[in-house]
Amino acid sequence: MFPTILFAVDSSLEARQAVPIVVGLVKAYHSRLILLSVYESEDTRPRAEEVVTSAQEILSKEGITAETK
Repeated sequence: MFPTILFAVDSSLEARQAVPIVVGLVKAYHSRLILLSVYESEDTRPRAEEVVTSAQEILSKEGITAETK
């Protein structure tokens, strides 16, 4: 039903609260997961990369491998 799920991540509470929902969907539908983080300037790029890396680590503990954009 959901072959690919795009999960926009940032450092917000809402993004952290969405993680269990995303995990459930990916596992239920054997979906491909893409993590997306958007940055406004090169100055904010390192923080966006940290957020994506952190999300990958959390998902990895759930047995989920995610692509990043």
